Amino acid sequence: MSIPVLALPILNRYDLAHKMMETVDVEVDRFYVVDNGGGWNIPKPDWAKEMHVCAPGANLGWGPALNLTFKANLKAPWWFFVNSDVEFAPGALAVAEEAIWGDLGPAVVMLAGFSAFGVNDKAIEKVGFFDESYHPCYCEDSDWHARAERIGGVTFHRPGTETKHVEGGSVTIKVAGTRNQMSYPENVAYHKKKWGGSPWSEKYPTPWDQGGDPSVTTAPKLSRLRSLAW
Repeated sequence: MSIPVLALPILNRYDLAHKMMETVDVEVDRFYVVDNGGGWNIPKPDWAKEMHVCAPGANLGWGPALNLTFKANLKAPWWFFVNSDVEFAPGALAVAEEAIWGDLGPAVVMLAGFSAFGVNDKAIEKVGFFDESYHPCYCEDSDWHARAERIGGVTFHRPGTETKHVEGGSVTIKVAGTRNQMSYPENVAYHKKKWGGSPWSEKYPTPWDQGGDPSVTTAPKLSRLRSLAW
């Protein structure tokens, strides 16, 4: 077995990416890096058969980086996403592989929440892409989870390995120059309008409590992306 696509969206802290990569202990068909910060200079690791670095020249955001990965690797049966501030426990990725390869239905496997998770094509087909109106990051994971819960039929595997965040997690927003103190409250406000509650405490049965298909998302408005960008 191998991971079809291991994807790393990254904005900064390339030093942590080095450490994360040292803890990967399985074979990967394609290592796909979305370099939102434009500073990637790390060579292809031995565990990857192929590495592709997408450097958009601006911070696309976390959700759009995931959606880009799906679109750029359309034929993959599943994808594993990891943040740079994660260190895998020995054997953890093998456990994730076994869980998701062995599930014939829509499936997600979480080693460190949405900071290190795999999702298969059936789950993306059922739930949809990540909502890019959460920009550039935070709350889009709780939105996707809320949609998955309401749609039903998606299995979440949580093996409980020792995979961990380093430096307390969320290192991206600790680097000088980001404007998360502005964008995060705006994303929470958007989430409350969409779900009638805070992230992970959603109340509405469908987005905006309007009935219909829970998988529906909204294409972001240009003005919103411009106002929240960093």
